[in-house]
Amino acid sequence: MEVPSSHRRQKDSVLSNAIAQARSDGAESSDHAMIIGDRAGIVAWANAAWSRMTGIPLAETIHKPITHFLEVAEIELELVDFVGQHFLEGRSCLVEFPFETFDHRKIQVHLEVQPIRKAPGELDGFMAVARVFSNHDISSSALSLRSTR
Repeated sequence: MEVPSSHRRQKDSVLSNAIAQARSDGAESSDHAMIIGDRAGIVAWANAAWSRMTGIPLAETIHKPITHFLEVAEIELELVDFVGQHFLEGRSCLVEFPFETFDHRKIQVHLEVQPIRKAPGELDGFMAVARVFSNHDISSSALSLRSTR
């Protein structure tokens, strides 16, 4: 079944509005990595801090599924499932986990994932904000999983 073009335009405008809001809030110059993606998990936008944190160029990030980065970084399946389930339920979540960047640095990441809605109960996408914890011991498993809503 094909999605009507008016629905695609509305969805695109919701994500465009989220991206515009992030930019107006200073996301382009933030030290926190930010990405915005659609309901299917395809990255629509990322800020420069994403590349600094992960070592992945923006050109290799946009229009790629977020699962690609999680698999390549070998993020624990439990963590991926936790975040994915919260997203599907329209709930935010916070997670912390060790991450080996694509340029082989080991960092500890604190990640908050929030749903983007066009109307109550209607998910259009997600926004993820990540920051590095520099003074944490890097363990081999997720440190915490927490629902925020």
